[in-house]
Amino acid sequence: MTATAHLGDASTTSSRAVQTAGTVATIGAKAGWWLSASAVPVIGAAVAGVTLGLQLLFSRKGPKQKRITTQIVNELEPHLKANLEAYFSGPRTKASQAAALKNFDDAWAWLTSAEACGNPELGNPGKACIADRSRGGRWDWFAYYRDPIANDPDVKSDSVLPSGLQTGEINLWPFVLILAALLL
Repeated sequence: MTATAHLGDASTTSSRAVQTAGTVATIGAKAGWWLSASAVPVIGAAVAGVTLGLQLLFSRKGPKQKRITTQIVNELEPHLKANLEAYFSGPRTKASQAAALKNFDDAWAWLTSAEACGNPELGNPGKACIADRSRGGRWDWFAYYRDPIANDPDVKSDSVLPSGLQTGEINLWPFVLILAALLL
């Protein structure tokens, strides 16, 4: 064997260098930015910079938190719209008003709870989720979905009997006479 065979030719040497740099870059990506920075002479400053940038990107929570909070409100808001529409298409009594307001209040309590946007792990996007929908927020859910129900000027009192029977407007004599005729 010749001496060059033991040392390798130029293509073998450059191949090993690339393989070593790739290994160091992979280890750097797994171990953190400090190892990548120490490997700068081997892998180059640009690759170390990319490794650092990727580590920072992968460790960010903000985009994931924002997606979660957006999903929460996108699933909840149609229920609030349906509650508002159901109230105004229904009898609009004190009882239905109270039920519709309770639906909103329950939805709001859930939104602000640790099960939804009030979860501390959601960080600033969770806080913004609540603040943006609070009274006076960017999308004031109170003004959109609660206040129209609470301030309904046409709400009626609850009744068991039809309104005509309560006010005495219905004449019961024909019914009494028919019943008397049937008994005879």
